[in-house]
Amino acid sequence: MSTKDWTQQSQPEQIAESTELIYMPQGFTYFEDKAAGKKGYLFGNKFKSMKFASADNPSIVEFLTDGAGESLTNPCLINRMMTIHNPKTGDRTDFITSGEGAFYLYRFTGSYDENGAPLYYPPEDFLAKNSPLYGGSLVVPTVVDWDSDGVLDIISGNSEGRIAFFKNYATNASPAFGEAEYLMSCGEEVQFCAGYFEVQGPDDGGAWGYVCPNVIDWDGDGILDIVTSSNSTRVEVMLGTGSGTADCLGPRMTITLNGGELWGMWRVRPAVTEIDGEIYMAFMDTEDALHLYKKTSLTSVEDCGQLRMTDGNIMTGHRAIEEATSTLGERGRAKLEFADWDGDGVIDLIIGTSKQGSFPNPDYGLPYHASGIRSFNVIYLRNAGTNENMVFEYPKQFKFLDRQVNLGSHAQSPCICNLGDTSFGPNLLVGCESGRFYFYSHKDLHF
Repeated sequence: MSTKDWTQQSQPEQIAESTELIYMPQGFTYFEDKAAGKKGYLFGNKFKSMKFASADNPSIVEFLTDGAGESLTNPCLINRMMTIHNPKTGDRTDFITSGEGAFYLYRFTGSYDENGAPLYYPPEDFLAKNSPLYGGSLVVPTVVDWDSDGVLDIISGNSEGRIAFFKNYATNASPAFGEAEYLMSCGEEVQFCAGYFEVQGPDDGGAWGYVCPNVIDWDGDGILDIVTSSNSTRVEVMLGTGSGTADCLGPRMTITLNGGELWGMWRVRPAVTEIDGEIYMAFMDTEDALHLYKKTSLTSVEDCGQLRMTDGNIMTGHRAIEEATSTLGERGRAKLEFADWDGDGVIDLIIGTSKQGSFPNPDYGLPYHASGIRSFNVIYLRNAGTNENMVFEYPKQFKFLDRQVNLGSHAQSPCICNLGDTSFGPNLLVGCESGRFYFYSHKDLHF
C-alpha cells in the first residue's frame, strides 16, 4: 500500500513461484538497490535463517550468505527484519533484525552472488549507553567468580540456547558488569537447540534452547564447570578449562543414570550443591517431581530418591492441567536453587515458578493454588531436616517490601548471591524473561 494515497493493487501478487521455498516466515521486508537495479524481498523465520527472493525472477529464493560460503543466521529467535531507507539514494539494502533477543544490524557489502542474491557482512550489535544488563530472553543466572579474580561475576543462560558471562569489573559490594561475552565450547559458541527433540514439536520451537545452567566444580579440579539442562530435557555437563577466555569450556557430555540418559521435564535449572565432599543435584523427573541424585563419576549419577515434605509426601510442580494449553509443555520449567537462606547451616530450596506452577501439589500448592491465576513467583522451602537427609516445610512466597516477587509469565530464575550488602544474609538475584536481572536485598525480603 502507498502511504501517499493509501491505494491498494486490485490483485495481490505471489512473491515466489513456490510458497514452500519460504518456510515459516516470521517477517519480511523490501530490498532495493537502485544503482544496480535490483529489487526483492528478505525473509526471516523462527529457525533463524534468512532468505532473499528476487522480484524480477521469482524462481530465485536462496539463503543469505556472506560471500565466503557461510550462511547468515540471526542470533535471535522469531526473526523479524526491516530494511533501512537511505534518504540520499533511496536504497533499502541494510537491514535490522529483532525477535526474542537483541537488535542486530546487517550491512550490505554492495556485491551479489552468482544468482543475484545480495551478500552481507556478519551482524553487528546495537548498544545503548548506561543500559541495564541484558542477557537475551528468559535469562537464567548464577553468581560465581567465573574468572577466578576474586570478584563475583554472572553466568546466565537464555532462550536462544547461549550462555553469557558478565564480568564484574568492580567489587562484590558495589559491582559493575561488562557486556555479555558468550561462552564457547571447543572453539564454537555454545548453542543449545533441541531440533526434532523438542517437547512441543520442532515446528513450535526447534531453534529454541532454553538453556538453564548452574555452576559448580563438578570434577573437583578447582575450576568451575557448567551443569545444565535445556528444552531437550537432558542434563549435561561442560567442564571448565580455566583459560580465562570466552573459549573456556570442554565438550558437552550427557549425564547418565543406570547406563541411560538422565532425563525428566524440560526447561528446568538443576540445583547443585556439595555435601561432605560429594556433589548432589536436584532435578524434575518424569513425574514432574523434585528428585535428588548423587554424582558417582564424571558423567553418571545414582538415584537418591524423590525429595519429600515433612509430611512424607513428594513435591511436584504440576500445573492446573485442565487449564493448560499444552499438558506436557506446561510442566517442568522450574528453576531450582540449593542455598542456606536462613543461615542455620542447613541447605534450603529456592524455586522460581512459571505458568500455573504449584508446589508441592496441584491441589494445595503455591503459587497457583493461592491465586487461582497464572501466578509466577519465587518460593522458599525451608529444610527442616539435615543436609544428609533433606525434608522440606510447606513453601512460602518471597515478598519484596509489600509486593510479591513476580516478574514474568514463562519463568523467573532466582539465585542466591553475595553481591551488595550481606550483613543481613545472602541476597537474591532474579532473572526475568525480558532479559533483565533484578537484585533484592535480604533485608527487604520477607514471606
